Amino acid sequence: MHRGWPTVAIVNHSDNVTQARLRLAVKALQSKSINIFSRLGLARQLSIRSKVPRGLMSVVLRNRNRSGDGDEGYHLDQTGIPSATVYTHGFGGKDQEVFATLSHEVLEMIADPGVNLYASTYRTFRGRRHSAFVGVEVCDAVQFCYYEIDGIQVSDFVVPEWFETDRAPGSMKFSFRGNVDGPLKLAKDGYMDVVIRGRLSQFGGPKHKPRHRLLARQRVLDGAR
Repeated sequence: MHRGWPTVAIVNHSDNVTQARLRLAVKALQSKSINIFSRLGLARQLSIRSKVPRGLMSVVLRNRNRSGDGDEGYHLDQTGIPSATVYTHGFGGKDQEVFATLSHEVLEMIADPGVNLYASTYRTFRGRRHSAFVGVEVCDAVQFCYYEIDGIQVSDFVVPEWFETDRAPGSMKFSFRGNVDGPLKLAKDGYMDVVIRGRLSQFGGPKHKPRHRLLARQRVLDGAR
């Protein structure tokens, strides 16, 4: 099955989120965030399943991340079929934080299933303007910027114009909820992956640990050389 298949399976292997609450979260996410994405030609249908169906994109909720890196969720494409994992332990029983992370991973997996898409743009680095390629991660720049849909907490996301550096700051809303005011601008905890002169770097965000998607992008770049 190819990536264009329009269904994303949501599988709950966690003890920290009830099926009833998950159904509410999926309904809220489908009704608003996914429908907004559909206007960009990125429509997907979310479907709760008991196990990951063969050939479908999927998001699996699990209790805890045993790798010790502290990531709450990430998506990777190692088998040709994009999949995501959201860890629910560590939120103090607050499933709203889980749902915000779930929405983050779902939206980014839809926007860039293979973790290999970049926008060609420009970036000022060490006082000089460089040609740059910015990873298409639509929620990272507005990390921890949340809003509610029918009582369910979800992540903000940047719009396509956020990647266009010829746009004037303040000329429009550069994220759905207006948490950034210009192209390539970052919210307080936001970050982005940027390739400048063949080198992949992270700007903003946590510096103390490697991120799964950053490492995945590095593997793709290394394989292309």
